[in-house]
Amino acid sequence: MVNMKMESGKENESSTLLTSPDYPMGLCIYLDEDQLAKLKMDELPKVGELRKLIAVVSVKSVSVFEDEENGMKRSLSLQITDLELSGIKDGDSAASKMYKKDGPDNGIKLEPGSKVVGEGYF
Repeated sequence: MVNMKMESGKENESSTLLTSPDYPMGLCIYLDEDQLAKLKMDELPKVGELRKLIAVVSVKSVSVFEDEENGMKRSLSLQITDLELSGIKDGDSAASKMYKKDGPDNGIKLEPGSKVVGEGYF
């Protein structure tokens, strides 16, 4: 797992705030009442509480751009298609569940050729 927090002193290109946020804007998602109901979240977590977010994504676009000042820039656009949100327990890693010896135990059925690209915290 990789922490996506921005390095101090680096400016977020998409930020127009006076102070730069800790994480890039594209890594924050918003869930409304309909999505919370689908995730069976009767009680909301406390602000600042960590939750595990596991998602299946579809790659929507891939881009590579080069200019004289900044050199090579790459980007990737992902559409979340399936989502699971749960609490965090010590030693409870999505990767350990998905890649255990006797196969995945997550209920997600992937099409042939699909890849699980990672897990993150919400």
